[in-house]
Amino acid sequence: MAVARTLDPIALTAGLRKSGAQLARGLTDAELDLAETMLDFTFAPDHRLLLSIGVPIGTGWPPWHDPHNPALRERLEWPTESIAWEVEHSDAWFLDWGGRPDDPQEAASVARAKLATVPKLAPLYGHRYLPTAPSEAGNPVLSCYQTDVIYYGTDLLNWFECEFGQPRAQVPGRVERRLPFWSSLVEWE
Repeated sequence: MAVARTLDPIALTAGLRKSGAQLARGLTDAELDLAETMLDFTFAPDHRLLLSIGVPIGTGWPPWHDPHNPALRERLEWPTESIAWEVEHSDAWFLDWGGRPDDPQEAASVARAKLATVPKLAPLYGHRYLPTAPSEAGNPVLSCYQTDVIYYGTDLLNWFECEFGQPRAQVPGRVERRLPFWSSLVEWE
C-alpha cells in the first residue's frame, strides 16, 4: 500500500540521500508548526516526516529553516502566479471558473481569486510540489509550470525515483488518488 510505504522513515531517508542534496538538520515539531502558521497551510504527513528527518539545502530546495525568507513565500505562491501569468498572456482558462473576462488583467485577477480557494501546494524541489490536501500521506507529487501541471510521482517515494533515480523511473501519467482541483487541472486539455 502506497500510504504505508510513504510513511517509512528509512525509505524517506534513502530518498533524501538519493537526491544528492546536502542535508541540514531536520525541523522540530515547533519549527514545522511555525512554518505552517506563517505560511497558512498544513504539511501532508509524509512531507512533514521528510522535513523532520532532514532538510535538503541548495539549488532548487526551499529554505524551510527560515519561514521568514521571502523566497519561501514566493515558492508557495508560484503555482498561482504562474497560472495567472499564463491566463493574462494567453487564452488559457479553466471552464469551471465561469466566463472569462475580456480584459487579460481582469482574467488573471479572477484566476488568482479562484486559485486562492483551492488547496495549497507545498514546495518540494524546483517546480515540484506536494499537495497539502487531502491531509494524508501518499499524495502524488505535481510538477507545476503555468497551466502545464502534471503528476511527477505517485507519492513522495516514487517522486524520488522519478526525479533522482538512475535510471530514472517513468513519470506517471495517472495516479489513483484524486486531488481537489489539481487533478482536474492535470487532466485539463
